[in-house]
Amino acid sequence: MENPDIIYWNCGSGLQKKNLHQIKWYLENKQPEIFLVAEADLLRDKELSVFQCTGYIFHQSKTINSRGKCRLVAWVRPDYIREDGLEMDGNEIMIFSKNGLRIVGLYRHFKCYDGENMRTNFDRLMENLHLISTNELIIVGDFNVDPQRDFDSYFGRRLKEWKNECLLDQLTESETRTRLVAGVIQTSMIDLMFTNICGLKTESEFMSQSDHQMIYIKINCLWNKKSIVRKGISYLNWRKYSASKMSSLFEKYFCGMNIYNQDVDEINERITTAICQSLNELVPKRQANLTGNNPVINPSIRNLRNKKSRLLKKWKNTGNRF
Repeated sequence: MENPDIIYWNCGSGLQKKNLHQIKWYLENKQPEIFLVAEADLLRDKELSVFQCTGYIFHQSKTINSRGKCRLVAWVRPDYIREDGLEMDGNEIMIFSKNGLRIVGLYRHFKCYDGENMRTNFDRLMENLHLISTNELIIVGDFNVDPQRDFDSYFGRRLKEWKNECLLDQLTESETRTRLVAGVIQTSMIDLMFTNICGLKTESEFMSQSDHQMIYIKINCLWNKKSIVRKGISYLNWRKYSASKMSSLFEKYFCGMNIYNQDVDEINERITTAICQSLNELVPKRQANLTGNNPVINPSIRNLRNKKSRLLKKWKNTGNRF
């Protein structure tokens, strides 16, 4: 992969001299926008000068204050804003934003406060994720949700519910951790990445210093957007949109098609046509001078449109009509 914009790595055993040297090599040679490191295990009184790197600001999660120790750190370009007001106390989470894109790194630890158990500990993290899942979004981290240990699927179910409610895709597809336990090699996919935007490229790389792979994320066409003005552009005025009326109109225009007797491209064309016919009848159009690369659009509709494109791609790749 060309130089990634985001790197996430669970270093496994604290920021020791060897892996800190390697991290600095990646910062200087790969030059990512953000480098997130989990299981850093820094104490509050740790001298931070050794972690400084030219062109980056070094960040620690808020648990450095509440617990005297943080397990998540990041090197971040200065043009990012840290939204620490959205980081709930007790969670190993950091939130950064730039150009309307929110980038989130997290580590789900097993430390429970008084009165908590593992489920309420996890629920606290999920509450934080619901809070921030409103913008264009990339969330990457070690969720520590291993199906082999999630006996009644509580944690996996909570993750899936959040993903579906917030219209997110989970892009990690292979095991990200490999370790030797009692003479047996165990693999698991616990480092996950969720997003609601298209055009991401991801790769992972084995690192000998940790049993977790390093995750690379490349964001296409989202940086350095030029401000342009387009005059007399027609766009839909979503303020008069009604979901119930839209559903009724869509059923009217799409009815009578058996998806099992048609190919994917024909069905997608029929779906798109039915949506357009419904919108032409339901939502009025306006003309305006627009600034920026994207037309004015309701954020929820934009996310649904992107999800439809991703589902079409998955359908073509897998043949799964569901």
